[in-house]
Amino acid sequence: MNVPATALPSVHDLAAALAERDSNSPLRTWCVDDSRTLRLFSRGSGALGAIADAASEVRGRPASVFVPDYFCNQALDVVRRSGHRLHFYPVDDKLEPLWPAIEKSLVRTGAPDLFVMVHYFGFDFDARTAAEFSARQGAWLIEDAAHALRPTATIGAFGDASVYCPWKLLPVPDGAVLCARGAAATAMASATQGTIGGWAMAWVARRLTQRVLCAARVPWTGSRYASFADDPPPVPVQTSSMSRLANRLLARTSIGLDAVSDARRANYRLFSDAIGMNGLLRPLFASLPPLVTPYVFPVLAPADRAAESHAYLNRCGIPSQSWPDLPPEVLQHPEAHAGAIRIRRSLIAVPLHQGLAPSQVSFVAAALDAVSRGRLGRSPRRAA
Repeated sequence: MNVPATALPSVHDLAAALAERDSNSPLRTWCVDDSRTLRLFSRGSGALGAIADAASEVRGRPASVFVPDYFCNQALDVVRRSGHRLHFYPVDDKLEPLWPAIEKSLVRTGAPDLFVMVHYFGFDFDARTAAEFSARQGAWLIEDAAHALRPTATIGAFGDASVYCPWKLLPVPDGAVLCARGAAATAMASATQGTIGGWAMAWVARRLTQRVLCAARVPWTGSRYASFADDPPPVPVQTSSMSRLANRLLARTSIGLDAVSDARRANYRLFSDAIGMNGLLRPLFASLPPLVTPYVFPVLAPADRAAESHAYLNRCGIPSQSWPDLPPEVLQHPEAHAGAIRIRRSLIAVPLHQGLAPSQVSFVAAALDAVSRGRLGRSPRRAA
C-alpha cells in the first residue's frame, strides 16, 4: 500500500488555484495579534536568514545566532551564506534546552543576538523561559514553529519573531511566514509574491501523479528510499518569496485548519495505541497536550533496531524518515552534543497527515504494531 509522505491537494483545489488571478489567503492566521509584522518566504531558511540580517544591521556586525544542536543543517544554509556566527547549544533527551550548560558557554561565546528555540514536531516547548533568558542577554528570541500548524497560547506568543512553514503541513508547494514585533520587525519588508514558475508546476505534476497512483493502488516506492543513517541530499537555497500558487492554495486549504488538527491528533492517538506500552518503540512525547497539532508521529527505537525498523516501514510503502541532518559542528563534538546525536540515531518520523484515508491509517498502525513487537518478517496486513 502507498502512503503519501504529505497531504495531497485535491484536483479541484489545484484547478481553482491555477485559474485564479488574485489570492486572498488569510496569512494573518499565522500572527498571534495585529501588532505583528509579517513577511513571506518560499522556505523557512530564508526567513531565518532575513531576521539574522536584521540583527546584523542593528549591531553593525555579523549576528551571533544560538541554535539548538538538534536542528536541520539545511535550514541554516542562508544564515551560513550570509556570514553570521552560529553557536549550537545542547538539548536533553526531551529536546529541552540545557540551561546550565548554555549559561556556562556564554563565557566562551559571548551573548547571543538571536536565540532560536524550536517547537519540535508541533509540540509546545517552554518559550517563556527562553524569552526571559533572551531578555537578560539583550537578544531577540526566535520561535521556530516550522512544525506547528498555527500559533497557540504557547506557540508564537513569546518570541520577538516566529517562523511558520505552512507547506510542511498543508498541500501547498512552498510557503513560510515570518512574524515579528518591536525591534525585530525591522526585518520586515512589504510582502511580494513570486510567479508560478517551472518548479511549482513540477510540484503539481508530482502530486497529481501520486494521487493517481494512490487511487490505482500502484506502488511507487519499493526499494527506493534513503537509509536511516543517510541525510537528505542538498536542495537549492530558497530565499525568494512565497509563490503565487502557494498563496492561492493557502486561501483554500487554510479555511479548514480545525479539521486538519483533529485528523492529525486522531491519527497520533491511534498510532500511539498501536505501539503499546511495552514494545520496542515508544513515543518521543509521553502525552498529546490539548492545543498540539502534531507534525509527524515521532517514535524512538533502540539504536541497534532503528535502521531495520525504518527499512521495514519503507518497504511496506510507509515513508518514515530519520530526522534531522545534524550540523557538522555538532557531529564533530559528540561529547558536548550527546543528547542530539542519541536522538538522531533512534528517532523515526512517521507520517500522520490529514490526507490519510482510514485504510491507510489502519495500515500504518498495523505496521507500527509489527515493528514494536519485533515481527519484521510479517506483513502489516497480517499483523493487523
